[in-house]
Parts: sequence; structure tokens; C-alpha cells
Amino acid sequence: MKMKKSVAFVCACAMALSMVSISAYAVDYGNGGSGGSSSGSTGGGTASPIVTPIEDNKEENSGEEKTEEAPKVETVVESKAVNEAIATGEPVPVKGDSIVLGKAAVAAILKSETPVSFENQDTGITITIDPAKVQNVGKLDLGMDVQKNDTGLEITPAMTGDFGLTLSVTIPKANIPATVDVNNARLFYVSDEGKVTDLGSIKPNEDGGFTIDITHASSYIISSAAIEDISAGAGLDGTGDVIED
Repeated sequence: MKMKKSVAFVCACAMALSMVSISAYAVDYGNGGSGGSSSGSTGGGTASPIVTPIEDNKEENSGEEKTEEAPKVETVVESKAVNEAIATGEPVPVKGDSIVLGKAAVAAILKSETPVSFENQDTGITITIDPAKVQNVGKLDLGMDVQKNDTGLEITPAMTGDFGLTLSVTIPKANIPATVDVNNARLFYVSDEGKVTDLGSIKPNEDGGFTIDITHASSYIISSAAIEDISAGAGLDGTGDVIED
């Protein structure tokens, strides 16, 4: 009987020492220690190892803050979507900064007997293309950068140069700054060289927004301010000459 008790006591001690060893190993592994398998779990509620991305480590060590520009979103419009819009009479829903229509999509527009519209779900802006006003186009980018500024709303198309067609751009009232008197609004063109040209007065739509027809790139400004104020905001005088200090 004494021998059996001794054997049992020895076994119990061995098991206790084994549990202490396993527990110590698990704690060390949870704190990034070596000797464990990265793909396995030690069980018993032990925490998994923490893995920090390499870029975050570099940023932490260098003390530099991470600054990333939001990636531009591109939508590619297929001819199928254009044909469906023509059949239903509804605008093609699009999103993103760049809205690309390849040759097949443009060809579908040219076959239409009615204008085709594209409504940007991000900005609410609708661009309409009348096939009768398309001269020479291979592919298009209907992206529009729309920014409110001190004097009004600035609209900059993604395309450059002459478009080869007329884009009818409808801007909802929600996009028009409160500083713009919609009943006295005018459209201004800002060339690549910075010259501001008054294109004349524009009438608001029923909802208080505007529709403008554009055929060339650079920027357009919807504003009720004087051309001198718009030019001064860009550091220019009314003729596009740089203002001397």
C-alpha cells in the first residue's frame, strides 16, 4: 500500500510540473517568444500571437505619420448598360472619379435616336449626350471634379482639350453653394493659362440647380460674383493677367 501511494504521489508531482511548464510556454508565446508554431494554438484559452504589419512597424520606428491620398475610383461603362438605358429611357447609373466609355459604348450612343444620360450616384450630377451633337469621338471619360469655393461652384472635367461632342451637365441644387444667387448666376470659363472669361448668364432649373453645355476642358465656375472677384481669387485680373502686388 505504501508503494502504491508513493507511485501515485510521484505521478501527481510529475503532472503538476508538466502543467506549469505548458503554462509558462503559453505565456511566453503570447508575448512574442520563440519555440511555438505560428500556425497552431496551444489551447486552454491561450491568446494567439499578435502580428504587426511591416509598414506599420516602419512608420512607428520612423515617427512619420501615414498620409495617403484616397484612391481614385474608375467606372467602365459597357455598351450593354448604354443599350439598356436607351431601351428604358432611364439614366445609366455610374460612380467614381473617372467614368470611362470605350468605343463600343460610344458606338451604342451614336446608334440611339434619343439623348443618353449618365447619373453619378456619388455627386448627383447627370451628364447627357445627344448623338446629334457628337462629332468625332473614340472613347470618353465623363468624370467631373466638382468643388465649392468662395465665389461659387467650380467644375473641372476629367477630359482635356476639345471633347469632340457636347456634354450637357446638370448640377442639382444641393451642389450649389449658398453664396450663389441662383437668379443672377453666370457661367465663367477658366482656361489652362488661368484666364477667366464670362460666358453669360444662366437660368436655374425648376429645382434651383443648373444645366450647362460644355465642349472643351479646363474649368467652369457657376457664380453670381463679379468677374473681378473670381479672377482675384485666382490671382488674376479680369483679362487673365497676373495681378501685381
